[in-house]
Amino acid sequence: VLGRWTGIPVGQLLAGEKDRLKELENHLNEKVTGQKAAISAVSRAVKRSRLGLTDPNKPSGVFLFLGPTGVGKTETAKALAERVFVREDNLIRIDMTEFGEAHHVSRLIGAPPGYAGYDQGGVLTDAVRHRPFSLVLLDEIDKAHPKVLDLLLQILDEGRLTDGQGREADFKRCLFILTSNTQIPLSGVKENEVDSYLRRQLMDVMRPELINRFDEIISFQKLQAADYQYLLDRELTTLNSRLQSKQLRLEVGKGLQTKLINEVLRSPYAGRELKRNFQRSVTDRVSDRLLTEVLEPQGVWILDWSDEAGFEWKLGQGATLLLPAARA
Repeated sequence: VLGRWTGIPVGQLLAGEKDRLKELENHLNEKVTGQKAAISAVSRAVKRSRLGLTDPNKPSGVFLFLGPTGVGKTETAKALAERVFVREDNLIRIDMTEFGEAHHVSRLIGAPPGYAGYDQGGVLTDAVRHRPFSLVLLDEIDKAHPKVLDLLLQILDEGRLTDGQGREADFKRCLFILTSNTQIPLSGVKENEVDSYLRRQLMDVMRPELINRFDEIISFQKLQAADYQYLLDRELTTLNSRLQSKQLRLEVGKGLQTKLINEVLRSPYAGRELKRNFQRSVTDRVSDRLLTEVLEPQGVWILDWSDEAGFEWKLGQGATLLLPAARA
């Protein structure tokens, strides 16, 4: 019975998934930065759904992820697909900004007989028929047309849907994650009141019947300077692993670190902006340096920034002679 409810053969559950679920929270925290409260709530909810403690006639779980762009909502979904559904391939991701018109319903379930595209199937129903044990990620759900939401409500209520060709898609083994960029600060809200508070606040932007379908509403908060410092260190570690074969190690000076973090704190794109800024400000300059360096590069190079001098290359231990730095 447990295998039928969860959508996993019992042998597989006993052999591997118990251990994966036990370590789920630790795994997600390794993948996603600065969202410990959100990750804790996600982990508890997923454990309930995967152990068959929810209604077996509906999707195994329906979660809403709230928060600004770039704070880890999609990364959490990817990590869940990898950890709970064994591989990231079992992530069905659909951008709901592309379903803002009433006629877009046919794209999800396929056109009915006699209409253009009848033989193509629906992007949602076909994906689930081929991969019934999947995580379905619906990005920016609040951008979808009401007709599309009506269709979604039917799936969440009944756990199944008939496509344009009359074939049934079974969603009972699917875990649904819906995302929204809506930001709801939780400062001053007691932990045991967070769920009811979020549901009340969402009444202004979502239909009540949709809000009532969410098993759990998870709020991802804005990242802080310490979180960006961790992400910056991680980017530098990744770059240095690629420079290792060149007997070269890069250090980023405090001035440049402060510049990169301050820029992203002012940006609406959070962690994604930090990654882009690091590539432009650091990785691209390393590439230019490797192409223009007269001597074989080795040792420690230091890239820094100051308001007076702009970008500066400095010599670290064992570094070769460097050409003048290109200005920003």
